Amino acid sequence: MDLYSTAASSQSPIGKQAAAAYAALDAPRNPGRYIATAPELDSRGRLLLVLENRSPLTFADLVATPVLVDGNGQIVRTADPVRIGASVEPGQRIAVDTGVGRIDPQLLNAVRFRIDGARVLQR
Repeated sequence: MDLYSTAASSQSPIGKQAAAAYAALDAPRNPGRYIATAPELDSRGRLLLVLENRSPLTFADLVATPVLVDGNGQIVRTADPVRIGASVEPGQRIAVDTGVGRIDPQLLNAVRFRIDGARVLQR
């Protein structure tokens, strides 16, 4: 375990600073660790991507790819990547239209989103 992650596990002020510094270093390579995703359907049955920023960082230029998985969690189909133009602040939750048309609500449990890119904004 490296020093950042050790310090970040503490709830002290220094631990919180270390957690933010570690996230800033790690997020460009692993944005999916810091941004939770979930599928939802809008009132017309179109697929929405719900993003929740669970980090102390602000993200911009996010790219997420919708994927359909089988019962074993293996990807069986991918859709075109979704580019999110808005920035996502710490703790913020937003819903974005994916452009994927009406889908069967029973398929919603098989939809996942893979975060393929994000830019960390300077604080």
